[in-house]
Amino acid sequence: QSHKISDTSRATLKLDETSEDKKRHKAVEALYKPLTKWLKKTLGSQVEKVVVSKRLETSVGAVVAGDYGWTAHMEKVMTSQVFTNTDNLGYMKARKTFEINPNHPVIKNMLDRVNELPEEKDAEDDDEVVPELSDEEKTLHDAAVLIFQTCSLNSGFSLPAASANEFSDRIERLVRAGLSVPHDA
Repeated sequence: QSHKISDTSRATLKLDETSEDKKRHKAVEALYKPLTKWLKKTLGSQVEKVVVSKRLETSVGAVVAGDYGWTAHMEKVMTSQVFTNTDNLGYMKARKTFEINPNHPVIKNMLDRVNELPEEKDAEDDDEVVPELSDEEKTLHDAAVLIFQTCSLNSGFSLPAASANEFSDRIERLVRAGLSVPHDA
């Protein structure tokens, strides 16, 4: 019997599943819809989409490439070339899909916290002032971005040079919060 070779770093990896598995996954997707929608809004243009993973078992998430464009490794190779003009390479960079593990306790906790957030009002006036985020919302936002960035690193992608300071500041804020050290100390 022949076996089909698949690239696991692509978002379109197909796994064998029964009709019962498909129904169960649809129900899980519906349950996690508020979280995937909030993560997509929070991460913005860093990801093409956020989906509930069928393949993750132990890790919190993974960042995978779409069918077109470069994988994480190819992106590293091309950007490290001496004479590469990175301005013209944007169209070939991977369209990243952030897969979250619905069975991971961190993701379950994030879903609970996102469900507790106040409902957003649709802005009818463009002049309306955007409300300031609460400390809880800032912590949740930091956690989401940090999870995405660590999943990107674990998946072989590199962080943009411009976000290195932001990454270290975010880690420091979360460590301070975990150790109950005030931000102004």
